[in-house]
Amino acid sequence: MNPFRCIAKVFLFRGAILIPDLPVALLNWDEWTQFFSCGSIKRIKSNFGQTLAMAIELKIKKIEQHTEDFKTFELEAQHPLPYKAGQYLTLTMDTLTGEERRSYSMVSAPETDENIKIGVKRIPNGLFSRMLFDEVKTGDILTCSGTGGLFTLPDTIEEDVEFYFFAAGSGITPFISLLKSGLTRFPHFRASLFYSNRSEDVTAFRNELLAMRNQFPERFHLEFLFSNTPDLREARLDRERLLKIISGVKHKEKTYFYICGPAAYMRMIHFILVENGIPKKNIRKEDFLPVRTHAFIPEPPDQTTRKVILHYKGQQYKFEVVYPDTILRAAKKLKISLPYSCETGKCGNCLAKIIHGKVWMNNNEVLLDSDIAKGLTLTCTGHPIEGDVELQIGGG
Repeated sequence: MNPFRCIAKVFLFRGAILIPDLPVALLNWDEWTQFFSCGSIKRIKSNFGQTLAMAIELKIKKIEQHTEDFKTFELEAQHPLPYKAGQYLTLTMDTLTGEERRSYSMVSAPETDENIKIGVKRIPNGLFSRMLFDEVKTGDILTCSGTGGLFTLPDTIEEDVEFYFFAAGSGITPFISLLKSGLTRFPHFRASLFYSNRSEDVTAFRNELLAMRNQFPERFHLEFLFSNTPDLREARLDRERLLKIISGVKHKEKTYFYICGPAAYMRMIHFILVENGIPKKNIRKEDFLPVRTHAFIPEPPDQTTRKVILHYKGQQYKFEVVYPDTILRAAKKLKISLPYSCETGKCGNCLAKIIHGKVWMNNNEVLLDSDIAKGLTLTCTGHPIEGDVELQIGGG
């Protein structure tokens, strides 16, 4: 029997907690209502008989191998699963040590693809990636907790806005989705992609990207960088090359920079961009590693026990948060199933809107200052301070 399938069945029948991880404001009310009414979502009962959550089943329709360690999986739901280009899908399974979740960026776009398609890089010691890469097959059923993520295009794009995309290795995955959507949805969308790899033979989506460039030569600029190239000037995205790219930017306030790749790669690009006058609000990062950038976890200025009222899926939950627990950890201890993935403030899956009160985050690598000004916060690193707090997750 397929091990992943077996685990998935145990997961479903033993009532593990699953919920659609859809950040607030990413879907309108009609889309949210449609999502929760679709037949592909099933209520799961816990061991004590209380309905706690919903599971979304996805059937593997097609598997493609792009390189030795990279595959894409086309997944079919009974009804459409709303998402935006650049977002990810969070897969779930139950293990002997508890629930496991992994998020995988989508290479599909709602404007161009009938089904969701995710990209998966095989990690030698990765629980999920090894299972997906080595065990599952077409026709198998996977379970997920929905879509999420803030690595998306603006809802509206003015004619003189430009986009610069920087990808390394499997970091190319969300950019395939963004490019499909941008080039199809906006007639004046213009983007430049700088894609770094060790060599040509380990470059996923090379042919697809070349086809895009041929189809949109006036709006899509593409450069491949291979570290095995004899000419070192063409081998890596170093400081000199990045400064040359920045010098060609016409309007820094109207130019967006998206980065996805290894941590050191993203830090280097982000630092040089900011150093050379690119507004932080125009820089987006997508981090695949659910580990904290800094080992030190700062303490909140207020460690008093506070009450939290949380609205989610039409239910109201009331509980206390006792330091050092975050809002998410306090909820998990009470078996309240909420959206989350990384638990380190890096993915945005646990996004919530503050209705009343104040939340202090010990780490935030995804929300912009403008998002925080709108009252958005992260429950996985959030602590209620200076009084009790009321939060809203999702569409109600």
